[in-house]
Amino acid sequence: MDFAGTGWTGYMSEIQTNCNTDNEQEITINQYMAKMKRLLKKKSNLHWHIEFLGKYVKDNISPLGLRVQVFPSFQNVTAEFKLMWEQTLSSCSTQLMKLLIVQYQAELASLDQDILILQSNSETIKIHAQYDKRCLEIKDFITRITKDIIHKKQIKLSKDRTAFAEGFAYRWQSPTANKNSRSNYRTPKNHDSNYYTTEDDTESDSSSMLSLQPPARRNHSAATSSTSGSRKRDFGVKTTLLTP
Repeated sequence: MDFAGTGWTGYMSEIQTNCNTDNEQEITINQYMAKMKRLLKKKSNLHWHIEFLGKYVKDNISPLGLRVQVFPSFQNVTAEFKLMWEQTLSSCSTQLMKLLIVQYQAELASLDQDILILQSNSETIKIHAQYDKRCLEIKDFITRITKDIIHKKQIKLSKDRTAFAEGFAYRWQSPTANKNSRSNYRTPKNHDSNYYTTEDDTESDSSSMLSLQPPARRNHSAATSSTSGSRKRDFGVKTTLLTP
């Protein structure tokens, strides 16, 4: 081989052509797998949102994030009234869960279309030497995160079942407590101190907490310093008092 003049130029061009082809193929399969991984992760989340919301509806209970905490302001409440009130709140939560299930099912169908389009537009990816290996890696990843999703949701479901079974799902004010007190909610004995918070993750069973009470005005500087550190952790549901 001539390593001088046009021979060298041709040699360099050959290397560049092969290098560009290899790089383009590597970039293409990386982009494809990243998109597929993101779509499948979202699909797994939606699937188990639907599955577990269905369990809540079947059990006639609701997750904390969809449990309406709204109560009358008068103190003397009979057991019969309290039961009827909680049944009404529970009915509202059930309707919200059914709406979410319908929405999640629509999003799931849309995701399936996105996956089919990605696959149809990337037929040449299948001939890549690393295709089968990369598919197995994605499958292992989805398996791991799905097990984690199921585990977290099973824990939440178990806690919510206990809350309803033992009668502390709804936090009524104590008849003898000060009306303006924030520490007078009924809670079970020996309950988990972290029970009334939810994880800040993609497995939340609702998009927001339900509260009709407007936020109290705070000093702007104080609010600015505390917002970034506490907002993501403050998932407690506020109680709203309805004056008859």
